[in-house]
Amino acid sequence: MVYINPVEQFTLIVKIINITFFVVLAFAVLRQKKDYIVNKMYFAAFLCWVGYIGMDAVIFVFLPVSPTWYFIGNRMRDVGVLSVMAVAFLIYKSLEIINKGIDSLNKPRLYFEMAIFVIIGGLLVWVDSVEVYVWSSGEIILPENLPPSGTDFITQPNVGIFTLILSAVPFILFAYTVIRLMILTRKVTKPNLKHRMRLLTAGVAFIPIGMLYFILVSMVPIYAWWSSGIGYTLWTTAPILIWLSRRKSKEEREEKINQIN
Repeated sequence: MVYINPVEQFTLIVKIINITFFVVLAFAVLRQKKDYIVNKMYFAAFLCWVGYIGMDAVIFVFLPVSPTWYFIGNRMRDVGVLSVMAVAFLIYKSLEIINKGIDSLNKPRLYFEMAIFVIIGGLLVWVDSVEVYVWSSGEIILPENLPPSGTDFITQPNVGIFTLILSAVPFILFAYTVIRLMILTRKVTKPNLKHRMRLLTAGVAFIPIGMLYFILVSMVPIYAWWSSGIGYTLWTTAPILIWLSRRKSKEEREEKINQIN
C-alpha cells in the first residue's frame, strides 16, 4: 500500500469542505433568480471550481500509486486547468454584464475571447504537469518507477516559466474583476449594499490570492499541513464571503416590499 502523507490527508478534508461550500453556493445562487444570465454564469463558474478542486483532491492522493494513476491524474489535471480558465472567464464576463447590461455583449468579440481562452488553456495543459518528487533531493520519480518506496516523496505541480506565464492570464482576469468591483463599490451610496459589495469583492479576491499563494509555495521547499492549509483556507473563505454578500439585510428586504406595495 502506498504511503499517504498526513499533509495530503489534511488537505483532502479541507478540499471536501471547499467543494461542499461551492456546491451549496452554486445552487443557492441559481435558486435566487434562475432566468438571470449572471446567476447562470455564477452557477457554471462555481461548478467549474468544484470540478477543479475535486480533480485536485483525487490527483494528489492517487497519482503516486502507479504509472496508470500517474497518467489518469495528469489527464484530470488537464481538465482541472481548463476548469480554472472557465471560472476566470465566466466571472470576468459576468461583471461586464453587471456593468453594461446583457445587450453590451458583442458576439464576435465574445467568440474571439473564447477562442483566445481555449488556445491559452490548451497551451497551459501542454506545459503543466504534476510530478512525484523525492522530498530530500528534489529529484523527479519517473512514472515507470511508481509507486515510490518509503515515505520520502511528495506530489507537486511541475511549475516552469511557461506555466507561470500562461497561469498569469486567469490571475490577471481575476485581479481585473476585483479592481472593477472595488470601483463599483466606491460608487454605491447605500450602506447595506456597499457592505455586501465589499463582501463580494473580498470573496472573489480570495480566489486569485489563493492561486498566487500556491504558485509561490510550490517554488520554495515548504511542505507542511499549515502551508497547504493556508491556501485552501483562502479558497474555502471565498464562497462564504460570496454567500454572505448575496444575503440582503432586513432593511433592504423591507424596502423592496414597500416598493412592491
